[in-house]
Amino acid sequence: GALLENIDIAARHFGYEADIAPFPDPQNPNITARITLRRGATKNGGDLYLAIFRRSTNRKPFATTPIADSVKQAFLRSANPYPDVELKLVENKATLQTLGTAGAANEVVLFSNKTLHRLFFDEIVWTEEEERERKGGLYLKTMELKPPQEKMIKLLRHWPLMRLAGLLGIPKAIAKENARTYASAGLMGAIVVPDDDKSFLHAGRVLQRIWLTATKENLGFHIITGILYMYQQLIGGKKELFSPRQQQVIRKAYHATASAFGVPKDKCIAVMFRTGKADPPSGTSSKKAPEIHYYNS
Repeated sequence: GALLENIDIAARHFGYEADIAPFPDPQNPNITARITLRRGATKNGGDLYLAIFRRSTNRKPFATTPIADSVKQAFLRSANPYPDVELKLVENKATLQTLGTAGAANEVVLFSNKTLHRLFFDEIVWTEEEERERKGGLYLKTMELKPPQEKMIKLLRHWPLMRLAGLLGIPKAIAKENARTYASAGLMGAIVVPDDDKSFLHAGRVLQRIWLTATKENLGFHIITGILYMYQQLIGGKKELFSPRQQQVIRKAYHATASAFGVPKDKCIAVMFRTGKADPPSGTSSKKAPEIHYYNS
């Protein structure tokens, strides 16, 4: 969905219209969209095109000063084209703390689950040189760790040490500190949709437009999705991925998030984010290059 929004914005910038048909082939659900480009009357990419190249994740603490009403209205307008998408925004400080704690429950599960631990550390890119070569993954500097924390995370990539850290309560301590960072924001938002593929695609488009708007306004932006997608695994029948205790943590955190945003039971949260004024991130991860195949019609 985010990619489709980028294509739409870029096409308009260069004087084209992108006719986007989501899931055009019922027999092949892996075809996410068919895009037809047509020459438009005028070049009209709005003011978001340049933000595509500046957009990045910022995991630093944000200022808690309120976001301008004009920016909030621009966020809300992002969902207008999609009747199946609802954007919910929260600014109350106590509610932000609740959401920060719920979002940080991800770390408790992540560092106590061997499968997730392996997946997480396989994605980490440890040095700038490796980042340039790999051009993908989670660059260590984007995690905004203090030097002692960087040393610790390098040790914790070894599962036996991670298990020992769990016995010492270190994952809970990490989650507690991260909860404070997550709660530091001008506002937090949730994109709420029915639980179906097309709605999630629309959610991606809305998210990208909000993110680009925040980038244009020089705001920090950080999506928080760990608990949301763990919960999707649970309700999708993948309970065996988690221990009973981990399942309890996931359910409690998700329901606290849903309650804070007032999400009805027949909808789900596709993504949660926080935004606010912030210093620039310490590093950025490379954007994954597309794999393009050309065919003669």
